[in-house]
Amino acid sequence: TPEDRDLMKSIYGVNKNKLFLVPHQVDVKEYGWNGKDSKSIAFIGSLYEANIIALREIEKMAEGLQEFEFHIIGSLKNYPRKKKLKNIVYHGTVSDEEKDRILNESFLALNPVTMGSGRNVKMVDYMSHGLPILTTPLGARGFNLDEIKDIIFIEEIDKFKEKIMEISSKREILPDLSRKI
Repeated sequence: TPEDRDLMKSIYGVNKNKLFLVPHQVDVKEYGWNGKDSKSIAFIGSLYEANIIALREIEKMAEGLQEFEFHIIGSLKNYPRKKKLKNIVYHGTVSDEEKDRILNESFLALNPVTMGSGRNVKMVDYMSHGLPILTTPLGARGFNLDEIKDIIFIEEIDKFKEKIMEISSKREILPDLSRKI
């Protein structure tokens, strides 16, 4: 990201001309998003500190949003949990076909990361499936927000629960958002 490039320059004195920004290519396919009537919300995360912290936030959200089902894809399934919530499904590492199915059946994708650097690859997965995304400002780093502003909702983590309710109540706009990618 441009921020990481500047950080490398300031910390290590790397010549900025020797660093290259490589944008993610979002390959949007006809996945057949079916989220209009869905109560499913997706999160992709490996067993990594930034994702563990995000998972803890999702668990707090899920406690207060029992009407939704949260689908966690990735090795976070192996993270020990203090309590098991009925509305969180831990899929673990899945095949591409299973990931496509879960994302296609979700009406929203989450990226509640509050630490880390670089771009979040999960955002590319979400966008390629035409999913509206609720992310923190940090989670949107490295993306040209002008290109994705129609499908992304950027909020501070403490606003996620209310924003999920708001997005869910505006189901009529979600198919249009999905097609804007």
